[in-house]
Amino acid sequence: MSKQPPSDPTFDNAPGRSVGTSTDPLDWYGLPRDELERKQLQTIQRRMQRRMDSNTTVFRPHLLTRTRTADRGARPLSGVFWESPDIWVAVGAPDSNPAIPTTTRVSNPTVGKPHTLYAHAWNLGLAPAIGITVEFLVFNPSIAFDGQRPLFRAVTRVDLAGRTTPAECHRLVKCPTAWVPTSDNNGHECIIVRVSGVGDTLQPAHRFEPAFDRHVAQRNLQVSLFGDNQSALLGSLSGTLPKGGRLKYVVAGAEAQQTVDLVAPGLLVDPRATPRVVQDIKEAPKPAPGRATVVRIEGVGPGGDTVGGYSIVMTAQPLG
Repeated sequence: MSKQPPSDPTFDNAPGRSVGTSTDPLDWYGLPRDELERKQLQTIQRRMQRRMDSNTTVFRPHLLTRTRTADRGARPLSGVFWESPDIWVAVGAPDSNPAIPTTTRVSNPTVGKPHTLYAHAWNLGLAPAIGITVEFLVFNPSIAFDGQRPLFRAVTRVDLAGRTTPAECHRLVKCPTAWVPTSDNNGHECIIVRVSGVGDTLQPAHRFEPAFDRHVAQRNLQVSLFGDNQSALLGSLSGTLPKGGRLKYVVAGAEAQQTVDLVAPGLLVDPRATPRVVQDIKEAPKPAPGRATVVRIEGVGPGGDTVGGYSIVMTAQPLG
């Protein structure tokens, strides 16, 4: 096989290619054929082309890391986009953690100790994707990430089959580098995961925006004891608002059970709870033992649009 590809789109002597020759430029397989065979092949090729022209299913990858459990990649999204179920944190360094964590997710990482990040990557397209880049980023609590320098960054790669092979079209990917939370925000940081591959890449205009790019997922969640001082967190979030923006505090309703399950399995949200705006976190109702109150701190831009957020799961007593 020559080192340079020939002008023909198929490499010379590629694996599986016949050593036969043909002067017919429409015979892609390089096989010697008589006149009847060539006409039959051309007829089949025209039929295949007509079928492909009318086929709305495209053979390509469709990479995704989910924003919600029912996420299929349609964008843009409205509402909460910072509680991704596809981002996990486990105590301990990657070398000591399995490919699939056997412990409960970590809700509040411990400052100064190594943790392992995981991301669930999906390919919902028909074509397989090889060498997918999975990027892990950690930022200080923030409403907007563009322009910020991450506190942590690591990259690994994964191969995924197409969706016609369900068991192989998604995988939990372990970050190869340990993340050690710093004391700046008591370990409460924002985690971003991005997936990208040949033929299906990030959108440069939305490189940190899960609501607009299915390749991006975000998780800003923490568990706090009701009444804890949140001034440091609120100050950090306020400092990253767009000019003219403000923070809005929303007590979540029964739909927040999914959020609680992500960070505090076993706790329950009152099924009668309804979403409502409050003036301050302190106005959120104190949860009863065994229950949780979820407050979503949303960044609101000058035009009234939601530009980011952070969720706090409050409990009546410290989690054991």
